[in-house]
Amino acid sequence: MRDDQIHEVIEILRRETKKWGVPIVTLMSQTERNPFKILIATVLSLRTKDEVTAKAADRLFQVADNPYDMMKLDEEEIAALIYPVGFYRRKAKNIKEICKVLIDKYDGKVPDDIDE
Repeated sequence: MRDDQIHEVIEILRRETKKWGVPIVTLMSQTERNPFKILIATVLSLRTKDEVTAKAADRLFQVADNPYDMMKLDEEEIAALIYPVGFYRRKAKNIKEICKVLIDKYDGKVPDDIDE
């Protein structure tokens, strides 16, 4: 690409990206204001289509919407609730680990500081 084409490319990208839907995690962060749900939905969204992520998150949060309730579920229950997200078994394990850390280190709350 030539340097003089960069402005044209940027304009095309701006025009085309307006046609895309808002990612589910972004939508949740704008409407939900629940850091725990946003964190878990982000985990679910990796390598998964937004439609699948939204349905899986809804199923999971109907059963457990905080780290304490999530810890009452075993990995198999979480996996069944989030299936068919990509890597659902691994994500179920990660969700349990995240919840344990949140409870043990942060009193069940998602830290405000990314460095924590």
